[in-house]
Amino acid sequence: MPKIKFLIDPAGAKITSRDGMAVVVQSYFADIFQTSAIDDEALHATLQAIPPMVTSAMNDELLMPFTSAEVEGALRAMGPDKSPGIDGMSAMFYQNNWEIVGEMVTKVVLQILNEGADATALNHTIITLIPKIKKPQRITDFRPISLCNVISKLVTKVIVGRFKHVLPMVISETQSTFLANRQIQDNILVAFELVHAMKHKEKGRRAWINLIMACLTSNSFSFLLNGEVTGLILPTRGLRQGCPLSPYLFLIVSEGFSRLWQHEERVGNLNGFAITHQAAPISHLFFADDSLLFCQANERSCMAIKRVLDTYHRASGQLLNPDKSVMSFSPNTTLGIQVFFRRQLHMAICECHETYLGLPAFSGRNKKELFSGVKEKIWRLMRKWREQLFSGGAHRGHSPSLTWQGILWGRELLQNGLHWKIGEGRSVLIGRDPWILGHNSFLPIRYDGPANGVVANLITENREWNSQLLQAYFSVVDVERIMTLPLSFFPTLDRLIWHHHNSGQYTVKSGYHIAASMEDASNPSVSTTKSSWWQFFWSLNLPPKLKIFAWRLIHDALPVAKNLICLESCWFSFDWSNATLMTNGDYIIHLSTVHSKAEMELIFCTLWCIWTERNQVVHGGKAKPVISLAGFASRYLGNYFAARQKELPPPTPAVATAPAIHRQVPWIPPISGSYKLNVDAALNVGSNIIGVGAIVRDAAGNVVAALSKPIVGNFASHEMEAKALFHGLNWVLQMQLPIDYIETDALMVSNAIHNPPVAFTAFDDLILDITSLLSFFPRAVVAHVKRSANMAAHGLAKFALKLDEDCVWLESCPPPIYSIVVNDICLNL
Repeated sequence: MPKIKFLIDPAGAKITSRDGMAVVVQSYFADIFQTSAIDDEALHATLQAIPPMVTSAMNDELLMPFTSAEVEGALRAMGPDKSPGIDGMSAMFYQNNWEIVGEMVTKVVLQILNEGADATALNHTIITLIPKIKKPQRITDFRPISLCNVISKLVTKVIVGRFKHVLPMVISETQSTFLANRQIQDNILVAFELVHAMKHKEKGRRAWINLIMACLTSNSFSFLLNGEVTGLILPTRGLRQGCPLSPYLFLIVSEGFSRLWQHEERVGNLNGFAITHQAAPISHLFFADDSLLFCQANERSCMAIKRVLDTYHRASGQLLNPDKSVMSFSPNTTLGIQVFFRRQLHMAICECHETYLGLPAFSGRNKKELFSGVKEKIWRLMRKWREQLFSGGAHRGHSPSLTWQGILWGRELLQNGLHWKIGEGRSVLIGRDPWILGHNSFLPIRYDGPANGVVANLITENREWNSQLLQAYFSVVDVERIMTLPLSFFPTLDRLIWHHHNSGQYTVKSGYHIAASMEDASNPSVSTTKSSWWQFFWSLNLPPKLKIFAWRLIHDALPVAKNLICLESCWFSFDWSNATLMTNGDYIIHLSTVHSKAEMELIFCTLWCIWTERNQVVHGGKAKPVISLAGFASRYLGNYFAARQKELPPPTPAVATAPAIHRQVPWIPPISGSYKLNVDAALNVGSNIIGVGAIVRDAAGNVVAALSKPIVGNFASHEMEAKALFHGLNWVLQMQLPIDYIETDALMVSNAIHNPPVAFTAFDDLILDITSLLSFFPRAVVAHVKRSANMAAHGLAKFALKLDEDCVWLESCPPPIYSIVVNDICLNL
């Protein structure tokens, strides 16, 4: 980083000494982070405009004890190469070494979150200065970058994991954009006194408020100036850049601005803009800290805008930046009104062809002028990228119908990958709609039922598949595949989902693979050969630039005479009758069948040397003897192999020969006076029966109740585990057992409960079933454990496969797992 040689202070003096520049830096940031006087009247007006939004259920969710699974999940969600902390460690270090440091880090984080341990030492942040311009002179010419401790960010990241599920129900829909980990600190300066007051207004409980305030009030800042750490600031306002919690708190505070605006609408001082007479009027749209405001151009609206901006400024300390704010008026607005707005709001007036967030903000009749800037940018980038990134073989010429061909082809691609996820089953026709997994068309092989029958007719009152109807209507293959579709206990809406991604949502990557498989299916013999060839090709031990050269050679993408004539830029050519019958790709594939892998590596390297030499000769160089080229190719490849060998560390004998040690984690009893529920699932593939095992034990390890339950189905492992957890919770709810701890050995289920997904897939519906029942156990904590700590539930699940109906034990140890229960008790003595 370039050294800062001098700084110009606010008085215009040039400061060159280290201590003097340190004073300039510290004074600047001390002023920024110094709280300003809050106008109580304005604060009261802002809070009055905010209705209570946080419900008791939201509070219960926020105040559940934090778990180790949430800590690890938050760490995995952090960017591995983001700015490091004071110790130079980024999140990547902790992610790659979690097996070593995970237990200690989790203990520290949970002590802060659950026990209120002091985090002041972890919240110290160093601010480094990055130049915004080529020759910075003032402190404002530098962009501050916060180096936050990873453990501190992990604490707030776990809080965010809880916060983000509640926030959409608190923040108005007018705030449509949110960017986590924002890097522009000046745009998120908010007085934490307002955060404190607003949380009370939203009826947040004291424990959650204290946790948030502890993250805010324990911050401290120092500055990295020319390699030396200097200064210390204890901020009394502002949010910490790089902290995962900061953007969410900013949105909460900025909600006051939205509510003030809505209040002026309700009392009739402002009227939004409606696209049509039938459309709802829109008065404001927020893009994080950027705002678009719409209103009628009259004096009453102008004064209402001024009143809102002034009230929000006095309540929060946030001030409008007139240099970055502009106004635009429709053509029929009188000059007098425009002047009135200009004098009252002190904003510049711009023409209609301006851009906002990179897009045209206004659209007039002259579309050519409107989008000319977009066209110029695209062509400028195309010219820049053409030689660097675009393959010459990718040019297909210009065709007016190409766009529509692409749209129709894309529609076919979607049709091949979409199928119905069964919820209620009332919207899906059994014989006509795609819903059975395992077929390319997702349609049944044979269906002998009613022509207009819907899938809901195949589902029993207990939300299980009707085995008798399935066997009567479908082939054996279809029955087996239908039994793999899990049904949620609480019916949801049927919906089309993308089959080729676990989330049920379309992704470009999955779409590309499906498109490639469709092309391969049209020519299976060639596809098989090409597929095995490309696997062989990419496994060759060659430098990347040689592989790129070889790829271009195989695809006839090198600018040789044959390809140049296709582009009408060849100044020499020969008669077509002299052309070879084999393409480069065919010839090279043929060579790979008669030469070894090492020989093919040398062949490609030799071809690359010939091509490089040819280019030098074409551009005025002197030709080298052919023998020297062959020798150079051999030496080049040998040097590359030697360099690669040095990069790979030799295997340590202890690591290479020592067998892996797997520590058996025992079942741990709950604390005195509480109960723990363990659940598991097992499967009998032949009979389409899933066994559910559930056991409730007390602090002494004694069995309070146990369940073995057979259910119909043949689901994926994570879906079975989710079903088992649901049935276990439903059972203890009916038994009226107070559960404080819940354990499952399904990590995917545990993670989904702590971070509920968008309900797209059948698995997502099963998670919604579980979370619905968990609301009856507000104190219960769901955790993931190893299989060795869940053996009792596993034994009950296997026993359930032998049963025809549920088997329940009350205050007695089930005989099938007697030895397991005794062993668990002994290990905890």
